[in-house]
Amino acid sequence: MNVRNRINGNSSNNVTGRLMNYERIGKRDQQLLISLICEVFLYVCTNLFYSINITYSTITSGDSKTIERIHIESFISYFSTPFLIIINNCAPFYLYLLVSSKFRHDVIKLFTSCRRIH
Repeated sequence: MNVRNRINGNSSNNVTGRLMNYERIGKRDQQLLISLICEVFLYVCTNLFYSINITYSTITSGDSKTIERIHIESFISYFSTPFLIIINNCAPFYLYLLVSSKFRHDVIKLFTSCRRIH
């Protein structure tokens, strides 16, 4: 009888196990969705600043500029472009650490396993 209930899915343990599995999958999906939304927001913000800088440079390329203005624009361009490129490449890691408890758990497990090897 017990085997037949498990095959048919009528066992209370089987139902409880399925519910726990659905809750776990739902929580992972929720964390993944939040991480994805945060990453898209970060990507849009950083690329928006870069686009504004490029657009401004293009619009004002024909204007006569003073030496101070040229230095200020080159300073902003010099620091903003590499900074935004670095942010786009490394920020998702820190973003996932902040948002997803599953990702934090996996990173801790990775570091502890690497520590045990050495």
